[in-house]
Amino acid sequence: MRKLVSIFVFAAALFVGVFSMPMKTPTIYERFYPTFSEKEAKALLGKQVKNKYYSKELVGMKFSLNAETNYISEPVQVGETGEVFMLNPLPNGYGLVIKWDKKDKYGRDMFSYDGRFSSRVFLEFE
Repeated sequence: MRKLVSIFVFAAALFVGVFSMPMKTPTIYERFYPTFSEKEAKALLGKQVKNKYYSKELVGMKFSLNAETNYISEPVQVGETGEVFMLNPLPNGYGLVIKWDKKDKYGRDMFSYDGRFSSRVFLEFE
């Protein structure tokens, strides 16, 4: 009986420990493989995305490319939509370049770079 109780207490403590940790942290897999493989990235190319998450601690940012003057970066708001515009080759894989539908105040396109973790947290693929 004592052994059964101790196994139950251990299992309950493990369950509480695993499910009480914050979900907005990189998983072990994301720490070892922060970028996408070529096959994974090509499968996501051209897909529509929607931003699903925003907090003050973890913020997705968008910015205009090739802006020598009037450089603007701003947070991506919940509900904003965009498209996986192109792939960003990195030393260990690929990142995603997202082109957002909403333009900046000068009428320029806004972009963001996303890896495996930021894609899981911020993006909803449609």
